[in-house]
Amino acid sequence: MNKTIFFFSLLLLPILGFCQKQGQARIDSLKMELKNSVDDTNRVILLNSISYASSTVNPDEGVEFAKIAFSLAEKLNYKKGIAESYSNTAINLTSKADYSGALENHFKALAINEERANNLAVAICYSNIGVVYDNQQNKEKAMEYYQKAMTAFRVLHYAQGLATTLGNLGLLYKSRGETEEALKCFNEALLHAEMKNDLSAMATCIGNIGNVYLDQKNYAKALEYDLKALQLNDSIGDIVGAGIGMGNVGELYYIIANDSNKTLLVSLFAGNKEKALQLSVNNLNKSLTIFRKIGFLNGVQEVNKYLINVYEKMGNYQLALSAAREHMSVKDSIFNEEKSNRIAALEAKRIEELKQKEIEIQKLQIQKAEKDQLLLIAALISLIIISLILYNRFRIKKISNEKLEHTLNDLRSTQQQLIQQEKLASLGALAAGVAHEIQNPLNFVNNFSELSNELIAEYEAENDPGEKKEIFEDLRSNLTKINQHGKRADTIVKNMLMHSRSENSSRELTNLNQLCDEAISFSFHAMQARISGFNCSIHKLFSDTLEPIMVMRSDLSRVILNILNNAFYAMHEKKINSKDPEYNPELSLSTFKSGEKIIISISDNGIGIPDKVMKKLFEPFFTTKPTNEGTGLGLSISYDIIKAHGGDIKVVNKNGTTFSIELPLPH
Repeated sequence: MNKTIFFFSLLLLPILGFCQKQGQARIDSLKMELKNSVDDTNRVILLNSISYASSTVNPDEGVEFAKIAFSLAEKLNYKKGIAESYSNTAINLTSKADYSGALENHFKALAINEERANNLAVAICYSNIGVVYDNQQNKEKAMEYYQKAMTAFRVLHYAQGLATTLGNLGLLYKSRGETEEALKCFNEALLHAEMKNDLSAMATCIGNIGNVYLDQKNYAKALEYDLKALQLNDSIGDIVGAGIGMGNVGELYYIIANDSNKTLLVSLFAGNKEKALQLSVNNLNKSLTIFRKIGFLNGVQEVNKYLINVYEKMGNYQLALSAAREHMSVKDSIFNEEKSNRIAALEAKRIEELKQKEIEIQKLQIQKAEKDQLLLIAALISLIIISLILYNRFRIKKISNEKLEHTLNDLRSTQQQLIQQEKLASLGALAAGVAHEIQNPLNFVNNFSELSNELIAEYEAENDPGEKKEIFEDLRSNLTKINQHGKRADTIVKNMLMHSRSENSSRELTNLNQLCDEAISFSFHAMQARISGFNCSIHKLFSDTLEPIMVMRSDLSRVILNILNNAFYAMHEKKINSKDPEYNPELSLSTFKSGEKIIISISDNGIGIPDKVMKKLFEPFFTTKPTNEGTGLGLSISYDIIKAHGGDIKVVNKNGTTFSIELPLPH
């Protein structure tokens, strides 16, 4: 098992005493410091340090600490901290084999560091990007970025960067079969690591040297170095490194067990091949347990690859098949390649064993039977009949699939048309809301402008200084009011543009109270613009303790608007059809915390929702509105948006309707 490249990823900030205290002990130490820190740049550095240290212990936790570091750095406008949080997110995602996510975050960090003109940070980004490409088996891209990093590190005389990139280049040479060049790189990198007393880098270099000796078939040297690397990783608490070390040792025991040169098998296991294979299985399974626990997918698929061979040699094809399935499943999730024929081969081998046993039984039966030729003919006839039946069923299924595909294409076309209709309806409602909301300040501006013109005429005609002074003061007051209402119109336009702008569904820190307040204003005025004389009592009950949370602002706004529009529509329908002259539409919008959730509750006293409709409420294209008034997509899309946030929408139909939007609190 080759040690994966991401352990060479560079740390973007200095950490004192890193060589003396690593792994979980270092994380615990940093967390203690974090408790006494305040929200400043030093806290950002601590959070990023914990994130980086977690990459080889608990990458999921590492991602979470990087997110917290990003939020605080962004609040402080601390560009260096933002770039480092992106890099640490990428390093932890690389540990989880999420290479697309890792590249995305590394490139964000690179852009910020280039903007800051920080040549060292840029060079480190080059090296880390090369690591991700290397793990994706894109050797050309990896070499391109490693060479960029090497050039920059030599100019900057940055020894740690040179050592790191030498290690990565060694892995590239090794993958090409250039083992001597690989050894040169690893040994030079090891010297740099020993000079810095960087135990983690030393363990990585020693493990990689062992793997080169493995490629050279020098199994004694390979085992010596792999055991050293495993011992060192155990001592510093590098869980991932220990898992890889166990995998490497397990692989070597398997090779020793099957080597035609029995020297090592005799010296280590007294020639007992089964003992060597069992020790190989034990080490590989320990490695697999670690990788599954921390979500290190690259390691899971690599260990399973070797377990297949070991179990085959031990004759346990059931476990070999299980390992092959997990290997291919994880490999496909990482690289998105076509499934290997390995599983099929193992299945065929296992079926062949079963068939062989059946054949042996059949031979005994045939020896005793007197009509073996008739049995064979009967079997052939049966096979022909089954083949014809299967062919006929395949033909019928193919025709059915073609019909279904044609129907599906028609449905997709209809869906696109309805979605476009929904968008146009939303645009019309928003335009009406804008017109209604901005009309009031414009009326003030027009009225005070006309009045000011009249005052100017009076001023010019008046000769009494006292009267002229009063007219002048009135004119000044009017201009002040014109300015105030002009600014009010400007604010309304800006808020509505911000509310309705097109976004790429990225999450941003959002004040839910403000979002709800804007949404109810837009929806209410749009309803007034569409239905003359419509009025409604609105009650806003917003929690004062809600903190801003990360949501897709435009999508969540759309959900709230959809529900509000439906509520106003339901109350209008009840108003025009109600026989109760005392009926007055009332709507309540509230926000509050409940346990680990934030609740947005919208209640109306409208016509309500029939029980027979409740089960279909969130189905696409289902609507109770008349033709051309609804597409049936509003609540369906709203349901999908809230589910994408990890939340839920609940409906209670009592004295009107109450929609509850539940959003999870961030951890």
